[in-house]
Amino acid sequence: MLWILCLLCLEPPKAILRDETTIEVRSALFYRSLEWSAQPVLKIEPSDPLAKESKSSTLPIGSSGSDHLNMIWQSSTATLAIDLNSDGKISEKERFNLTSKPIEITIQVDGKSRTLMVRLRGDDPVFCIRGFIAGEVEIAGKNYNYRLLDGDGDGCFHRVGVDRLWVDLDGDGKFDPLTEQVTVGSAMEIKGVKYILKPNAAGDRIEVTRRPDLKGEMEFVLTRTVKAKPSDVQLSLVSEWGEWIPLTDIEKVASLPAGKYRLERLSFSLSESKYNSWSYSFYNSKNDFNLTVTPGEKTKYELLPGLKLQMSVELPEKGLRTGDTVMTRPRVVADNFLSLNMCSSEKSGTIISKPSVCEIDLNELGSLVLDKTKSTIQCGQFTRMPVQVPAKWTGKKMELVVKFPTGPLAGDLIEIRDLQIREQK
Repeated sequence: MLWILCLLCLEPPKAILRDETTIEVRSALFYRSLEWSAQPVLKIEPSDPLAKESKSSTLPIGSSGSDHLNMIWQSSTATLAIDLNSDGKISEKERFNLTSKPIEITIQVDGKSRTLMVRLRGDDPVFCIRGFIAGEVEIAGKNYNYRLLDGDGDGCFHRVGVDRLWVDLDGDGKFDPLTEQVTVGSAMEIKGVKYILKPNAAGDRIEVTRRPDLKGEMEFVLTRTVKAKPSDVQLSLVSEWGEWIPLTDIEKVASLPAGKYRLERLSFSLSESKYNSWSYSFYNSKNDFNLTVTPGEKTKYELLPGLKLQMSVELPEKGLRTGDTVMTRPRVVADNFLSLNMCSSEKSGTIISKPSVCEIDLNELGSLVLDKTKSTIQCGQFTRMPVQVPAKWTGKKMELVVKFPTGPLAGDLIEIRDLQIREQK
């Protein structure tokens, strides 16, 4: 049984967002670098100066998991373009000159105005959202001052293993970076008792739970279809009371506090041969706690069963016609909740990895290719890409074919969607 010692209710102690850059002379900014790709994520006219020698990326923001800022960086002109209003285009007001001096841009995060700070690190921009939370939390009948810092630049304060929590345990009005700071989701010991402090996304409410004393065991095994032995394994669990538990050896039985968990992230490598290896990373796209550790028992859990390729397809409301554009976004999922957010291969003796690319073909039945494009993984998700039905095409039925190579994990994954042209009157 979980003993909830304090759940901040309708009128918790005050917590405020301080739009500042330091806490007691220490920096409160954590800049985030992005993955950049030549594959465009925004509509740019060929005549636009940004159409040449530029690269694109996406910055996830907010708590929903679906909000993001699409952007273009052109280093030759030091121009950064950000689609601030999410209309898929870049206006003159959304273009910024980024040189040696950092810039500040007002953005919306979960309905609130925040300050996006951008500076150069090497040749590319890095990003953070300014501000930290200052508040008070009750633990075992005593109030403590706390600070919450955004560790991944999404403007939120609840990401386990990433965001930072400082608690003034000794009440001296200061925060010791060694004894009074943890990553969100890590246990904090107070007077010999371990507690988990679970903030909400805004950081103004914290649920405090004493870690359960009873324990059970969990053993993880990679899906039986994979013959190669995984290496460089990183697996993280999050408990229903908010504790973040990282594991590095899935072949070793883990002793865990009894309760329910969700598998948050999984990454590993597989050798295809002595000359080639592949790396993978998955994240939990849902918040369900579907793993149970029973007191005094051992549970075995298979990782990545039923790996498959999916795609979302956006069609015109009035039906598909010649000349129309079809938007699609691939997704690789396993067990209905783990989503692939990185897949790359690397040849032996090199330090450069090659990201896997998802090929998207719009075909006439009979394999004639009408249009084609590619989708890459940027900032944890496949890019949303267009294919166009030729304006002068006279056929009626098509198929959208998506193919993604996963190497020794599951080979080539393929998904096919049938499409039909609406009768034109």
